Amino acid sequence: ALATLLLAAGCGGGGGGSDSGGPDPGDGIAFARSDLPRELSPSASASEMSSLAEGNASFAADLYRNIRSSGSSNIVLSPLSISRTMALLYAGAGGRTRYEMAEALHFILPGHLLHPAFNALALALEARRNAPVDDGLSPPRIDLADALWAPKTLAGADGSGAEADPADTALADDYLDLLATHYGAGVGLADFAGAPEAARAAINEWIADRTGGRITDLLPAGSITPLTRLALTQTLHLTGHWETPFSPEATRTESFTTLSGATVSVAMMTRKDLYPYASGPDYQAVEIPLAGNQVSMVVALPADGRLAAFESGLTGDGIQSMFSNLYATFVRIHLPRFDLAPAALSLSGTLSAMGMPTAFSDAADFSAMAPAGNLRVSETRHQAFMAVDEDGVTAGAATGAIVGPISGEPAATVRADRPFLFFIRDIPTGAILFMGRVTDPTASG
Repeated sequence: ALATLLLAAGCGGGGGGSDSGGPDPGDGIAFARSDLPRELSPSASASEMSSLAEGNASFAADLYRNIRSSGSSNIVLSPLSISRTMALLYAGAGGRTRYEMAEALHFILPGHLLHPAFNALALALEARRNAPVDDGLSPPRIDLADALWAPKTLAGADGSGAEADPADTALADDYLDLLATHYGAGVGLADFAGAPEAARAAINEWIADRTGGRITDLLPAGSITPLTRLALTQTLHLTGHWETPFSPEATRTESFTTLSGATVSVAMMTRKDLYPYASGPDYQAVEIPLAGNQVSMVVALPADGRLAAFESGLTGDGIQSMFSNLYATFVRIHLPRFDLAPAALSLSGTLSAMGMPTAFSDAADFSAMAPAGNLRVSETRHQAFMAVDEDGVTAGAATGAIVGPISGEPAATVRADRPFLFFIRDIPTGAILFMGRVTDPTASG
């Protein structure tokens, strides 16, 4: 997911049951958090967990349909990483902002049940590393980390004795308690105003450390500015061996027909075994389990020439139906090795189009996060990767939401609707690099 960042030494919290996901004392990051511990036995019924999964599948289908229209040939997304990041925002939302987020994100459960369910899901995923396995293989490892980053005054943790800047708003105690109890997360203290680029670099380093070094520049230059008030971050990292590895000796060079109809040569893995399998009028699906049989990859293959129709008809119910129709049978799998790492996506327009535009507008209401806040989401970014070979799967994702102030009425207005001068200068040295005058913007000279 994302991060924001820097200051002195401190301790932090993250998504893991041991708080392993947040900044460590060695990270050099000052950290503030509620004194409440993470709830390690959250109250979430089987029905509530089913509702969370149902909503996540529906969100995943909606998101995929919107992303695929961008024209990208390869797509890797983590709907859970995005949904979990949005849940941190949703916890602080009110009014129409909260209503739209629940609809767009398919948050079926009310907030007092949603956050314990997310906590229970994270704990369950992280427990997969303890699954019993055969043949000396290690079980899959899934690591989640969550954090929120803010200026010291906004976090209510200045400690200098100075009065808080009135432009900043203290985070609500109830919100900090929720972060700690259900997400194991605290607030990293950042110098957005004085060192925004250093903050951005620290964010990206935090993400890289938690995604195996694969996601290194989620936040591009200029994405953190002196106006940044908050950044919410989430990372998800998975490594796992197949329950039964593919034999490298069986891998052959074969042809693969791309979306354009061209053919390329690929390293095609193959094996025949008893696998969960399903088929429909326009697809086949096979489930390849990871060691311990608690995590798997389902490969869904649309019928020849039916990719577009299959994608356009994809729904949450359809995904869950495909999973429920899997049954054990002998299957010969031909699966190419691949290593996908698409560029980071900006999701602000996508999420707005999916039904939650208010969160990104000056009408946003995040008063449950910062009671006097005047905050809105200025950017949401996501990046994911996946590598598959004969041994297993490595995948990771990072999602982040950057929160800035509602624009409001500026203290002064500069309206350049008459001739003006301009200067381009180097601030550290004081050198003026360029200067000029504009008397007619429509003329070249």
